[in-house]
Amino acid sequence: MLARANINKEKAGPAAANVTFVESQITAVNLPDGVGDCIISNCVVNLVPEAEKQLAFNEMARLLKPGGRVALSDILTKKELTPELKESIALYVGCIAGASQVADYERYLKAAGFGDVLIVDAKNDLNIYTAALDNPNSAAGGCCGDVKEPEPTPCCGPTPAKLERGPGIFSEGFKADFKNVDFNEWAGSFKIYAVKN
Repeated sequence: MLARANINKEKAGPAAANVTFVESQITAVNLPDGVGDCIISNCVVNLVPEAEKQLAFNEMARLLKPGGRVALSDILTKKELTPELKESIALYVGCIAGASQVADYERYLKAAGFGDVLIVDAKNDLNIYTAALDNPNSAAGGCCGDVKEPEPTPCCGPTPAKLERGPGIFSEGFKADFKNVDFNEWAGSFKIYAVKN
């Protein structure tokens, strides 16, 4: 991931002169206190083990200047998951099994020193996990939204490859195990906003 990011930085040239990539654990980022105005995260925190999630929010608060903001997009659960859902590796990789409840994120943020907490259900359809098995070339995508078709490139650029999708981590066995599960009943894609006090 860092190699690809650095390639993109080089392609951007002087416009990216102020960009630096730092590899660290989410619970112990190798940067000084109060360096950021905003932290943006897309479907990452839900993959942090539950016992370490408060540490991740504490680290966000440490990194932000007073008045700094977080803008997260994450899968959260609406109620306690069944053991079958919690123990599914496919659902963990798909961001559902490791997700916290909505109330937990509010508690974590407040305990880390954030205020003005706003958590909004984006109403994305989480049943895309099984829908993608019925139509592998659909735009059904990741945990926080659909996969988009590639944009056309300028006249002199390379022609984009056609987007093709296989079942990925979701097999026919997954479909059989969870065919009667409405994932939207259990979880949702949420937008989470807060301001450091």
